[in-house]
Order: sequence, then structure tokens, then C-alpha cells
Amino acid sequence: MEATFIIPAHNEAASLHVPDFGQAVAWIRKTFGSSEIILVDDGSTDETVRLAGAWVDEILQQDHQGKAAALQAGFARARGARVFWSDADWSVPVVEAAALNAALSRGYDYALASRGWGRPGAPLHRWLSSCFFTAVIRQTFDWSFRDTQCGLKGARREALDRIVPALIHFGNGSGRHAGTDAMFDIECLLVCRKLGLRAAECPVRWMHFNNRTQQNYSPLLRQIYSDFKEIRRLYHAGHYEPGKQGTRICI
Repeated sequence: MEATFIIPAHNEAASLHVPDFGQAVAWIRKTFGSSEIILVDDGSTDETVRLAGAWVDEILQQDHQGKAAALQAGFARARGARVFWSDADWSVPVVEAAALNAALSRGYDYALASRGWGRPGAPLHRWLSSCFFTAVIRQTFDWSFRDTQCGLKGARREALDRIVPALIHFGNGSGRHAGTDAMFDIECLLVCRKLGLRAAECPVRWMHFNNRTQQNYSPLLRQIYSDFKEIRRLYHAGHYEPGKQGTRICI
């Protein structure tokens, strides 16, 4: 099978734009000779499964464990030679996956969509918090990625089979929680560097959707900081030291 698309989702009914979802599926079917689309439902209590279920090939359901656990469940099930994963709202239009696919065709092992420093249409506080997060991550882990949190990513199957078992914080269960998993993407990139894999940052179009329900962000911020501290500790202890092949993370 040529490609697998994984969509992790938790209570995304308000974010699902059903016509867009159908168009995304049609593009995937047309672009890849053989493909599968897997929805990983992370304990949703709304209409997520009903709304998206008609468009996907398989639905995996689990208790609410967070995005990292949902993605890893999807990775384990994926059969495609290339695996892509996207947020359910397709805030990055699915056609942008072509840029990631091209990077993988050029020999990169891992590809991440990037909004650069811009967040067109997003509230000022979201843009500022994103810039602050990026600056801290770049300084802490000594790399030049401008955006690690965009919702579309992809990898070669053989690279993913090496990355997932090498995860430490999010691989042993301690980093799995029902809150935000912003640091999951960071650990994946640190493992890429450790293994000597090549990662490409691909500029994409991105749309801001004001579809998030009101919530208390304090617990989420505390969880991000807790994950950050642990991964930083592991980093400084040498657990993500590059192998003999060296660091080959590229933009």
C-alpha cells in the first residue's frame, strides 16, 4: 500500500467540516494509487465518529489518552509505505501533503508542515504564544525549525518503525495523558536526530478556524511545561545524543 493517513480525534465534531473532509478523502484517493484512512477516536463523547466515520476506512477507538497515544495506535495499524497524520479540521489543506510527499521522495525520512513564523487570521495571543514556544524550543534543543506544531506530518514507514520504539518520554507510557501532547512532536524530532534520520520542514498554507470550545488552559500549560522539563532533562542527560551518522536535520 502506498500511503496511510491517520486522523487522531477527540471531540472534534465542532471542528469537522464535512464537505472539506469529503474533498480531502477524494484527493487522497486520487493522488495515491492505493491508500487507507484511519480515524483514531480518543474517547470522544460527541458526534465525531458518526460525522467522520462514513469517509474513513477504519476507526480505532480508545479511552481518552491523548494525541500521542492515538497517533501511536494509528502507527501500529498503518500499512502504507508512507504514513501521514493530520488534525481532523484540515486546517492545513490536504493538498499540502503533496509537499511532504515530495520531500520523502527526495530522500528525507520525516517531513513536517510548517507555517513559518506566520499565523494568518489567528488571534494575537496565539501567535505570540507560538513564537515564544518556538523560540524556547530552538534555544533549548539547538535546531532551526520554525514550526514543530503544525498539524500535518509524514514519514517513511521504515523511519517510523525506528522512531516509535526509540521514544522515551512518550514511549514508555509516562508521557501519555489526556491533556495536550505538544512535546510529542519535539521528542520525535530529537529521536530523528539521534538516529541520523533526515527531516524536512515544508512551507504550507494554513487556515485558522475559530472552532475551539472555551476551556481552562492552565492545566494544559502545566502539562506542556511538565513534559518540556522531563524531555529537557533527558536531553541534557545525553539520551538523545546523535549516533555516529551525525545530525542531518535539514530545512
